[in-house]
Amino acid sequence: MYKYFQIFVSSVCLVFFAIAGHAETDVQTAEVLMRKSGLWQQLAGLAPQIRAGFLAAASQSKASLSPTESARVTKILDDAYSPDRLRAASLAVLAKELDPRRVPALDRWFAESLGQRITKLEEAASNDPSSPEEQILKGSNLLKSLPESRRAVIAELVKVTRSAELMADLTIETALAVGVGAASVSPGLPSISSKELRMAFEAQRPQMLVAFHAMTMGGFSLAYTTLSTDELKNYIRFLKSDAGSHFNASSSKAFGAALKAGATELGRRLPGTKDGANT
Repeated sequence: MYKYFQIFVSSVCLVFFAIAGHAETDVQTAEVLMRKSGLWQQLAGLAPQIRAGFLAAASQSKASLSPTESARVTKILDDAYSPDRLRAASLAVLAKELDPRRVPALDRWFAESLGQRITKLEEAASNDPSSPEEQILKGSNLLKSLPESRRAVIAELVKVTRSAELMADLTIETALAVGVGAASVSPGLPSISSKELRMAFEAQRPQMLVAFHAMTMGGFSLAYTTLSTDELKNYIRFLKSDAGSHFNASSSKAFGAALKAGATELGRRLPGTKDGANT
């Protein structure tokens, strides 16, 4: 089981890419904003990317999967991260987190030409058919070719969205969810508490932040390559606004809830993919 757990943690590190008290927003309004922002479509693209990352990591592992194990894992990954499961988990959190007072400003942004273009670019990035490794390499090479002024704006975008920090948070929480899900159906696993697992992952946070910052810089360079620097600055201004900052925080929590739902289901079913469990 733990070979699968280690493989999954490796794959999670390659996947993630984007993205005061208040009353709840109704579910219908939250769904509309999920669709307008691109989150609805992006969640549909998670399963193929996670599957590609997981299987790529598995192929490089000493404890590689057999063909039948690979087929079982693929099926479970697609089910655990199905669009319906992820959207339901994300929608429930977004409806709870969104402040309805900010909705009009968000509607105005997503109705603007730039807001719509950015949504399309982010949807396209989340559905890129190339492997996570290829995307990372392509983004890194593009970043190196950009002038310093452009790199500075992209660095500000990474900072405003807190992307590196969010990637670290999601990697840790997703890995923990896999562990909890696996433990729920595998009482014979070596005993290790969630607290111990969290401490082990938290010890790696500084290295994660460095790696994820570099990955996000390259990813944003690639995703927003058709936007002018002035358009990127306009996007940053929106993200710094009251409504933009609120939506970024709320949608990040919603995305995290989706990943946790998928990871918990994956962990619950992973032990059953071993050849020894199917004899």
